[in-house]
Amino acid sequence: MPLVVALALSAGHGSSAAPGKGGLNLSYFDRLSLANWKLVMRVDKSTKYWQPTGMLLISSPPDKVMATFMDFNHQADFMPKVKRSRIVRRRGKQELWVLVILTLPWPVANAWVAVKYNWMRTPDGAYHMRWVRHRGSMSRYWGTMSLLPWGKYWTLAVCTMQAVPDTHISRARLNNGIAWGTEQLLHHLRAEVDRRRRKGTLKAYNP
Repeated sequence: MPLVVALALSAGHGSSAAPGKGGLNLSYFDRLSLANWKLVMRVDKSTKYWQPTGMLLISSPPDKVMATFMDFNHQADFMPKVKRSRIVRRRGKQELWVLVILTLPWPVANAWVAVKYNWMRTPDGAYHMRWVRHRGSMSRYWGTMSLLPWGKYWTLAVCTMQAVPDTHISRARLNNGIAWGTEQLLHHLRAEVDRRRRKGTLKAYNP
């Protein structure tokens, strides 16, 4: 049996469920797409601003994916539209405040946002994060991410986010940008994890 098919059929056994009562409810075809390293997207279009949820398999365990995502002092090196970011405050180990400078397309240009991040690790080895805008020139900037153990050596990254600039943009263009942002965050996170693994610099998260 090919590896990707075996992963699609068996990865759910022993993998953690998404936070919430219902779990992920992945179909066979969702699992097949993930096992072929493809992005699975679900977009809730019932509200003014779309709420996209992306799922992507990453070939490293959650603690190492977490370390890459939380490397805010170097996010500008691998996250699209991030010009600069740095940690400006810590409250214990599980709350961080980050200043993010963004370079966005016209008519927005540069934007900035102060963001509060909270995270937790569950006994199954999964990480769950939430972030929300505290202040800044973005109208909305919030998100959630879960890094779920998927077998012994992989992570299923599940992300929902909204980044809405404080300026007039057509609804269609804005919502397409919201969905694009979620897709790109996951793709670039996986690419950076892979790059660090090849260089031998990938480490477990140590807050």
